[in-house]
Amino acid sequence: MPAPDRYRYGGRCWVLGFLFAVAMAAAAEPAAVPAKRRFRVGVPRDSAPLSYLDERSGKVVGFTVELLRAAAEVGGFEVELVPAWWNVNVPAFQAGRLDALAQIAQYEAPRYGHRLTVVQASLQGILYSRPDAPRLRRASDLRGRRIGVLQGTVAATHLRENPQWAVNVQTFAQLDLLLEAVQRGDCDGALFTSNISGKVEGRAGLRKQFIEDIRYYFCFAFQPHDSAGLMLMNEALAELRQNGTYDRLFHQWVGPVEPRRLNWFELRPYVLGSLPVLVFLVILAVRQHVQRRLIAQRMAVARDLHDELGNRLNEMQLLTELAVLRPAAAGPDVLASVRARLIEASLSLNQLLWELRPESETWGSAVAGLERIARRYLEAAGIAGEFVNRVSPGLAGKTAPLAIRRAVMMAQRELLRNAVNHGKPGRIDVTVEISAERVEVTVADSGPGVDPARALGEKRGLYHLQQRVAELGGTLELVRLPAGFTARAELPAGR
Repeated sequence: MPAPDRYRYGGRCWVLGFLFAVAMAAAAEPAAVPAKRRFRVGVPRDSAPLSYLDERSGKVVGFTVELLRAAAEVGGFEVELVPAWWNVNVPAFQAGRLDALAQIAQYEAPRYGHRLTVVQASLQGILYSRPDAPRLRRASDLRGRRIGVLQGTVAATHLRENPQWAVNVQTFAQLDLLLEAVQRGDCDGALFTSNISGKVEGRAGLRKQFIEDIRYYFCFAFQPHDSAGLMLMNEALAELRQNGTYDRLFHQWVGPVEPRRLNWFELRPYVLGSLPVLVFLVILAVRQHVQRRLIAQRMAVARDLHDELGNRLNEMQLLTELAVLRPAAAGPDVLASVRARLIEASLSLNQLLWELRPESETWGSAVAGLERIARRYLEAAGIAGEFVNRVSPGLAGKTAPLAIRRAVMMAQRELLRNAVNHGKPGRIDVTVEISAERVEVTVADSGPGVDPARALGEKRGLYHLQQRVAELGGTLELVRLPAGFTARAELPAGR
């Protein structure tokens, strides 16, 4: 009886070995790769520039076509395009022979069970009207107007979905009949989307205009039970918008037929290419502006040095030469005159240097400097007087424009000199008044003064002051009174 036990044991080993070999073969075989999801998408064959049959190649092309291919690449699925007429694709989708439909208007979401993707494309509303008709730019301009539309189009349905616009909608079955009605004046305009307007261009002799606030939004529609496919397409479309592919394709296909806001993708080549040139031009312009200001300031300082110091030095030279050549004729009066001119030259030089100091840029410091100079001048001349400071609240810390500040300094200096040299007064009062609109310097003395017409006609100090003030938009007023003389220079504060 031992033989049968041996045979049973051998049979068991053979079975176990066979099962082990099968298990090892199954483990060694690679796992099957899941097949890519494949969508059959119905696209219109006559809806340029979104999708249409190219006459040369016989293939469907357009924005929607390229968008679907790009979405399939980033989304990891495949797309089979089914170009056909609208009345063919819709029944095929309803019968389940198509997984998705392209270019479904957003307002049709209830009809497709709200299984629409994010916006696939948007097109502007376009109105064609007679050239002599009023321009209609917004939806509110269509109120009460007779607007023609093609039966069954997105534009026709959109007008019906917005009764608040109060448009008198007239529906036509044929494009030619609609355009003829506009040409005759039976309709105020024909409303289309930009993908239909291509059929109208150059045919009707009508004026084309975009309606700014009428825009049609299109999506992909999926079967009611295909939530996974809907989510997959939405994720792919979001990725295309994020990486700039959507903008590039839209610019390529839709950009040439309708206006839209420029994106960074479109502007980047021009901005980056011209940026170095723009930076160079800005730097050059700023440098030239600074140079012009510096040259103007130097010219002004040179003119003041010539007028103030040059004339005084020439006068002192003549007086000293007189004292050397004719000592007997040079008495105390000549020395007094030289001394007076030295004092004036010193004060003028100090004033010019003070004008160029940085701390004199505000009106508060400028008026304080004017007061110091006026008091020193009157003290040197031995004449009593008072300085009145009238600065509007809040202006003391404001920047005083250099041209106005220097003109005010010049006005006070010239008016004081005129009062001392020609008026022989016993008293001189100086008033400086500064407001947001104007700056005024008034010098009033108790002497007889000079004849205003004669003083200005001599083309000397007061004449040059009047010219300088007029250049800055101001005025110089000279008034001779029975008991004194008043001179007033007024300048705009903001020049």
